[in-house]
Formats: sequence, C-alpha cells, structure tokens
Amino acid sequence: MPVSSKVISMSLGGSVRAAIRSRVEDKERAARIRTRLLNEAPSDGIVDKVSALKILTYPALQLILMDERTDFDTRRDESLKLLSLAPWQIDAIGEPKPGDGLFADFLPGVVAHRRAQARIEQRIALLRCVEAIRHYAANQDGKLPEKFESLALPLPTDPFTGKAFGYSVTGTLVHLTGDGKSYEISLKK
Repeated sequence: MPVSSKVISMSLGGSVRAAIRSRVEDKERAARIRTRLLNEAPSDGIVDKVSALKILTYPALQLILMDERTDFDTRRDESLKLLSLAPWQIDAIGEPKPGDGLFADFLPGVVAHRRAQARIEQRIALLRCVEAIRHYAANQDGKLPEKFESLALPLPTDPFTGKAFGYSVTGTLVHLTGDGKSYEISLKK
C-alpha cells in the first residue's frame, strides 16, 4: 500500500476504497453534486450546453472525486490565507477545522508552521530590543532607560500578542519579556 493511502486510511478509520465506495453508494449526495455543478455551469452558448450534457453523464465516482477536490482546494486556500497573519490574529479568528474529506490529510499544517516562524520572529524582535537598550545606554553614559518608550529607535511588538514587550528595571538589571520568552540584561562598564 502506498504511503498516501496509509495516511488517508488512518484518518478515515478504514480503507480508502471503502470510504470512496460509501460515498459513491450515497445516491443523494451524487445527485446534489450533479445539481450544483449544473447550476454553476455558465449557460450562454452551445459549448456550455455540451458541458451541461457531459455533467449529466458523469458517473457517481467522478462526481464524488470532483466534489472532494473542490472541498480540498477551498480548505487549502482558507488555510494558506493564515500565513500572512500573526499568531494573535489567527487566535482571534480561530483555526480552520480540518474536515473529514478524502484529501483532508494532505492539507498543509499552516498554523503550526506559522507559530514556529513567529517564535523566530519573536527572538529577533527581542534581540532588536536588547540592541536598542544597549544603544541607549551607550549614548547615556551607561544609564538604563527608565521606560521602554524612552528608547529613540523604532521597537517591534511581540508577534504572539501584538503588544509591546514587557519591560522593567531593577537596579542595573533590565527584564525584557515576551509571550513565553524573557531576557535579563545587565550592563557592565
């Protein structure tokens, strides 16, 4: 059995052939798909009438596979839209549900990958803040800024919250915190 068939059969709780067979035997489902395809077909010329006649001759298996592919394409596109969002924005709109289609296991795990990317972005942003603090101290004879906003450089936000990083000063120690990450900075002359 090819790897892809194993993946599909695991998610469907049985064999792929059995899952396809049960969908094909559902005559009402095939009729709904055929009706939808006919309604979506353009109707402004002889070529379109030929296309409609072809749809009427499609076997149930072809209708089911066309419908499954359309469902996969829609879910994939909805998932890929999330790549441009920050994790806090994804959390606000909610993660897409994977579904139970024949091709659901082939959908990309966009949210997990986006979170991994955001962890790297967060580390870079925290290091940018550390460098801004060092820059401030270098220009102020080793004095630390009392407030985060005192830093003259543009500061990034935490990609997990969309808010500024936490900042506090205790003597000669700066505490810089983000969602799940923190740095302690001490300056030595």
